[in-house]
Amino acid sequence: ESLLDIGAHHSNTVDSYAYYAPEIRKLVKRYDGIDILDDPDSRQILDNFYVGNVNEYTLEKYDAVICVSTIEIPT
Repeated sequence: ESLLDIGAHHSNTVDSYAYYAPEIRKLVKRYDGIDILDDPDSRQILDNFYVGNVNEYTLEKYDAVICVSTIEIPT
């Protein structure tokens, strides 16, 4: 039901974050992300976008915590 995407900054490459993030958005009730860089594109897709180091940030509990781009399908 909830997912935290670590490293949720848009990579500015074709078929990257724009490809998988909207699809994940459809599958979970709460889709949050965190990255050390701010990103307006990610903020439009995610419920919450946090800027900072995940190891130094107090966050809610999630059903899944993953760096989603590591499972990205290459085109």
